[in-house]
Amino acid sequence: MFNFLEMFEKSLGLKEPWKVTKAQFIEENRSVHVYVEADKNAEYPCPECNKMCKRYDYEDKERTWRHADVMLYPCFVHCMMPTVKCEEHGINVTDAPWESINPLP
Repeated sequence: MFNFLEMFEKSLGLKEPWKVTKAQFIEENRSVHVYVEADKNAEYPCPECNKMCKRYDYEDKERTWRHADVMLYPCFVHCMMPTVKCEEHGINVTDAPWESINPLP
């Protein structure tokens, strides 16, 4: 059996260096919010060439994705995406493992 945060990690397909740090139900608008962080000391693939690169920084703004409903409540994934510095392609935002989930504007 796994805990609540592990349930979301499995649902999003997360592996190191990604992890769910918090999940909460917001009663006012009856929604679930899951917060994901990327390890600041890890390497991530360049989105252009897939070469592993050191994390450079994080984006300035948190991104939000709509995830599958949880117990009929809308669920949203939040993350400050890491940027990488690739020798060939410069600084780019890495792809999220759950990228097939549609980001909200």
